[in-house]
Amino acid sequence: MSEVKLGFDGMPPIKDNYKLEEKRLIATKAEKFGTKVITEVYVLKRQTIVSQKRLIREKLRPLKNTKVIIQSVAGQEIILIELLKKAGSVDKIYVRTDQNKAYWVIGNETGSVDLW
Repeated sequence: MSEVKLGFDGMPPIKDNYKLEEKRLIATKAEKFGTKVITEVYVLKRQTIVSQKRLIREKLRPLKNTKVIIQSVAGQEIILIELLKKAGSVDKIYVRTDQNKAYWVIGNETGSVDLW
């Protein structure tokens, strides 16, 4: 349970009511830490987290078969999953094929990785 950082990594602080987006963030963390741990930390009903996890999976299901290819003017290519592996766990990625860079943002930190 010590790995769960309340109010950090996009996690909301503990409070009485959560917005829908906050519930989705909590459900996403439940995939990593386990539903039981998250329900105890956030004092939420198990059904709330399970239903949000189900909704998240349903939204992502159509995307699993979609192949996104980023291509430079010179014809070099990188697929989305390769780009995500290079950048790691980040909040945002800005792709600039003209600069051969993917710029990433995590909170206040920034950096970049080469595309190819």
